[in-house]
Amino acid sequence: VPCKDADSGTIQWYKPGEVYFTNSGGNAEDEVVTLLFHSVSFSPFLAATGVKAEASVQDILRCLVTQPKQVLQKVGHEKYMTFLHRIASEPMRNVSPQIR
Repeated sequence: VPCKDADSGTIQWYKPGEVYFTNSGGNAEDEVVTLLFHSVSFSPFLAATGVKAEASVQDILRCLVTQPKQVLQKVGHEKYMTFLHRIASEPMRNVSPQIR
């Protein structure tokens, strides 16, 4: 799936499982998705290929664990703490064995 790279402005290609849809509502959650993940506007074709509707708690946790400094820089302290709170409120049974 082609996505515009936020840092360089160039078009990069990603696997559908690495891309998320953004809503046209422009809420805070969408802003975070565009900051942390590759995102595109909704398309039925892209949905059929595996582009996800939203980032799951596991996706966010994986991002926080693998690149905590970059996440903090991109989203700021308040949203970073919101992520941690969201993860803490989610039951551990929903976290994959790889992350545990």
